Amino acid sequence: YGRGNFDCDFVINHAELKKINYELEEKTKLFYGFKYLMLREIFFKKFKYHSKKNSVLISFGGTYNPNIKIITDLLIEISFLEKIDIVGHKFPIRKPIRKNLNISIYNELDEIKFTEKIKENNIIICQSSTTALECFVMNKKMIIVKTDENQNLIFDSLIHQKNVIGYNSIN
Repeated sequence: YGRGNFDCDFVINHAELKKINYELEEKTKLFYGFKYLMLREIFFKKFKYHSKKNSVLISFGGTYNPNIKIITDLLIEISFLEKIDIVGHKFPIRKPIRKNLNISIYNELDEIKFTEKIKENNIIICQSSTTALECFVMNKKMIIVKTDENQNLIFDSLIHQKNVIGYNSIN
């Protein structure tokens, strides 16, 4: 995460690095910031969105185990929404919190299907991870949740951006 000695021609980090002091060789060039973001090509395409109002996509990675309480709390708080999509094959909640609440759970989506789910929803709730960066470049409104210290750089870089709200769940 930016610490250590790098003996290379260049270092690329997509985070805004105002807080990090890299130990670089004199010959090494440092490139940082969102203009150097490396994601799958599909996330950089220009999309026409048909987001459903009052809809949210929740994605906290594949395991969810450490995040079950966060997600359960989120579902209770956002139960006024008409549609909630959850991506993650190990998500433990299978019953809607409210009878007329439309919760759909999707397992192991490929990048095209996952991109479609992002486009369909007008708010994305996710960890401050690569998923957050993918949604960011797609100009989605987001709530990013920091669930581990290794997410500091992405979290700190995104919370100052338009359409992004940050929630630090580890403090």
